[in-house]
Amino acid sequence: MNNNRARSLRQIRRSRSKSKRGVSPVIGVILMVAATIVIAGVVMAMLGGFKAPATTQPILQVSITPTADNEFKINHVSGDPLVSGEWQISVKKAGESPEYVTVLDNFGLGDTIVVKSETTNVSGDYTSLTIDGGDALTGGEVYEVNIMHIPSKALVVRDLRVTTL
Repeated sequence: MNNNRARSLRQIRRSRSKSKRGVSPVIGVILMVAATIVIAGVVMAMLGGFKAPATTQPILQVSITPTADNEFKINHVSGDPLVSGEWQISVKKAGESPEYVTVLDNFGLGDTIVVKSETTNVSGDYTSLTIDGGDALTGGEVYEVNIMHIPSKALVVRDLRVTTL
């Protein structure tokens, strides 16, 4: 009986040692998979946090002066210049929806925009621009001027009002 008992104890020890050897690799694999998932998550979180710098809108101040013949002038008084092709202008009677036209000239400090009609065509050079081609401006009417910066999609001049003479 002692022999049988000794054999059964040996078999129990062997089965325990086999089961211990089998558990260790499984736990190792699970830990490695978990570590890989955590590292991948950290890398994705870091990469997701990087964004292209936002385009900042220019800040500018303009003055508006009515002139004879139902025209008015918009003067760039201070602030950032508007770069050719990156800005739009709209001139409409007060209360009407703006209709923007892209301007292919710079508008910087000291430049002037002469508005002769509601915006449908813009021409000029690098020191002055002329807005012409739409309905002629009417004397005594209130007009709103909006200037939009295209890259930042921001209105840099919003509802600037002028009454023509």
